[in-house]
Amino acid sequence: MRDQVFRTEDDDVTVCIPTLNEEESIGEVVEDVRRNGYEPLVIDGGSADDTQEVAERNGAVVVEQSYSGGKGAAVVEVMDNLDDGILVLLDGDCTYEPTHIDRIVEAVRENGYQHVIGNRFANMEEDAMSKSHIFGNKCANLSFRIIIGEYLVDVLSGFRAIDLDSFNSESIQSRGFDIESELCAYSVSEGHDVKVMDTSYYKRRGESKLGEVSDTVKILKRMVDCRRRMDF
Repeated sequence: MRDQVFRTEDDDVTVCIPTLNEEESIGEVVEDVRRNGYEPLVIDGGSADDTQEVAERNGAVVVEQSYSGGKGAAVVEVMDNLDDGILVLLDGDCTYEPTHIDRIVEAVRENGYQHVIGNRFANMEEDAMSKSHIFGNKCANLSFRIIIGEYLVDVLSGFRAIDLDSFNSESIQSRGFDIESELCAYSVSEGHDVKVMDTSYYKRRGESKLGEVSDTVKILKRMVDCRRRMDF
């Protein structure tokens, strides 16, 4: 494992995959990302299984997360260690379509968007998301519209691209699964050009780590916090 190496060999694109116990799926995700022309950066939150070894064996740059917390802390750590370029966020559970990375990168690089969000609901595999998760996501989208004032279709999508020149990581306080909602709120507060693009969503490998009630409450609290401390 290469220690604390955040810049991959790609000129201006970092495909970041936060992981925790994803040995069942991470190898396929890494292979798919590489097949599409990118060198993935896996930032691992201290997996108890062989996630790190499988990721590195399949060609990823692997960094063990040093910031305390979960997915949000991993994303902030990567943002803190990259000065510029385009950051693509992708989950390590085989739920997203790596062939769509080019599309969201192009939207930032060529079309000038600061934030591009992959809309999972555009092409969702049957049983990819439970009815309760669908309901929770719909509630999050509606809550975001009410609290933040903008409707973005899929606020909690784990597949997105951001222009790092337009983001100040010091302003991002999320350390868990509320990271996506805060990235969206930050973009709205900064007046970013945000694009929602259709993507595909597949049934995940392994058990979901999202606590349906506890994480939903955290996400709503994060939206309220963003409303309080950001300019809208």
